[in-house]
Amino acid sequence: MTDTTTPRIVRLQANTTGAWRNVLDFDVDQEEHILHHAPALFGHARHIGTLRIVVPGEAGWLAHWESGDGWRDHDGNAI
Repeated sequence: MTDTTTPRIVRLQANTTGAWRNVLDFDVDQEEHILHHAPALFGHARHIGTLRIVVPGEAGWLAHWESGDGWRDHDGNAI
Protein backbone atom coordinates (compact mmCIF):
# COMPACT_ATOMS: atom_id res chain seq x y z
CA MET A 1 0.00 0.00 0.00
CA THR A 2 1.36 3.42 -0.96
CA ASP A 3 1.26 6.32 1.47
CA THR A 4 -0.50 9.19 -0.29
CA THR A 5 -0.16 11.65 2.58
CA THR A 6 1.44 14.87 1.43
CA PRO A 7 4.26 15.90 3.76
CA ARG A 8 3.86 19.26 5.49
CA ILE A 9 7.37 20.61 5.41
CA VAL A 10 8.69 23.06 7.99
CA ARG A 11 12.27 24.23 8.55
CA LEU A 12 14.56 24.42 11.56
CA GLN A 13 16.84 27.47 11.51
CA ALA A 14 19.64 28.51 13.86
CA ASN A 15 21.11 31.91 14.59
CA THR A 16 24.51 31.68 16.25
CA THR A 17 26.32 34.51 14.43
CA GLY A 18 23.68 37.21 13.83
CA ALA A 19 22.01 35.64 10.78
CA TRP A 20 19.46 32.83 10.41
CA ARG A 21 20.84 29.67 8.79
CA ASN A 22 18.80 26.73 7.53
CA VAL A 23 19.57 23.57 9.47
CA LEU A 24 17.07 21.06 8.08
CA ASP A 25 13.65 20.68 6.53
CA PHE A 26 11.31 18.12 8.09
CA ASP A 27 7.69 16.99 8.12
CA VAL A 28 5.68 18.76 10.80
CA ASP A 29 4.71 15.31 12.13
CA GLN A 30 8.31 15.04 13.39
CA GLU A 31 8.15 18.38 15.22
CA GLU A 32 8.05 16.82 18.70
CA HIS A 33 11.38 15.08 18.03
CA ILE A 34 12.96 18.26 16.69
CA LEU A 35 11.69 20.34 19.63
CA HIS A 36 13.33 17.86 21.98
CA HIS A 37 16.62 17.13 20.22
CA ALA A 38 17.61 20.44 18.60
CA PRO A 39 18.14 22.33 21.88
CA ALA A 40 20.14 19.40 23.24
CA LEU A 41 22.43 19.60 20.22
CA PHE A 42 22.71 23.40 19.97
CA GLY A 43 22.89 23.82 23.75
CA HIS A 44 26.44 22.45 23.57
CA ALA A 45 27.59 25.00 20.98
CA ARG A 46 30.25 27.53 21.90
CA HIS A 47 27.85 30.34 20.92
CA ILE A 48 24.43 28.89 21.71
CA GLY A 49 22.30 31.46 19.87
CA THR A 50 18.62 30.86 19.11
CA LEU A 51 16.53 28.43 17.10
CA ARG A 52 13.25 28.79 15.26
CA ILE A 53 10.87 26.73 13.16
CA VAL A 54 9.42 28.38 10.07
CA VAL A 55 7.29 27.45 7.08
CA PRO A 56 9.54 27.81 4.01
CA GLY A 57 8.45 30.75 1.89
CA GLU A 58 6.24 32.32 4.57
CA ALA A 59 7.02 35.25 6.85
CA GLY A 60 7.19 34.81 10.59
CA TRP A 61 7.91 31.73 12.67
CA LEU A 62 5.95 28.93 14.33
CA ALA A 63 8.22 28.28 17.30
CA HIS A 64 11.26 30.03 18.78
CA TRP A 65 13.86 28.74 21.24
CA GLU A 66 16.29 30.60 23.51
CA SER A 67 18.47 29.01 26.14
CA GLY A 68 16.79 30.69 29.12
CA ASP A 69 13.19 30.49 27.88
CA GLY A 70 12.95 27.19 26.02
CA TRP A 71 10.52 26.79 23.13
CA ARG A 72 7.78 29.41 22.73
CA ASP A 73 5.00 29.67 20.17
CA HIS A 74 4.29 32.81 18.16
CA ASP A 75 2.20 34.22 21.05
CA GLY A 76 5.00 33.69 23.57
CA ASN A 77 3.43 30.66 25.24
CA ALA A 78 5.65 27.81 26.37
CA ILE A 79 5.50 24.75 24.13
